[in-house]
This record gives sequence, C-alpha cells and structure tokens, in this order.
Amino acid sequence: VISASGSVEMSGNMLVGSVVLDDFTMSLKWSKIGKFHMTLIQSVMWSFLKTVATPYVNSRLRKGFPLPIVRGFTLQNADILYKNSLLAVCSDVVFTDSML
Repeated sequence: VISASGSVEMSGNMLVGSVVLDDFTMSLKWSKIGKFHMTLIQSVMWSFLKTVATPYVNSRLRKGFPLPIVRGFTLQNADILYKNSLLAVCSDVVFTDSML
C-alpha cells in the first residue's frame, strides 16, 4: 500500500504539481517458493520509491501539463477545486492580442 500526498497549482496555462511519499507497506499474500523477509524487501522498495520514483514523478509534474487554450487567450485568477478524486480548474479567460 502506497500512501502519498500531493499539490496542484497553475503556472500560466500549465497545470503543475508535486507529490510526497508518506508511507509504504508490503505484505506477502502467498508464495510457492518459500518465505521472504518482507522487512528487507520493503526497505529496498521504500528506498527505490523515495530516491528514484518520487523524484522522477516530481520532475514530470514540475514540467506541467498544458491546458487546452484557444490561441490568443490566457487564464487569469485560476482556482483549482478538488472533490471525489476529480480536479476542476475555474478561471477568467483573458484575450491577449498575440497578432502584434
């Protein structure tokens, strides 16, 4: 079981964020080849998640995801709403004269 927390914010017309690994637990349900030392495997996996997986995910989240915006418009005063695993971005849309 992986427990993590995250944050999301707007940067221009991009949705950016980050995650933090809070907790990680493993358990062996069954094995046909014998007993495993789950505490050792769990500590190795924790180190991998903390030093490799989480920094990789955060580097991708820092780059951000572009929101679909019509050329010549931009978002201002954006609010991000979370509810029941859904994410909604509410914002003012501003015309920018990009032809000049």
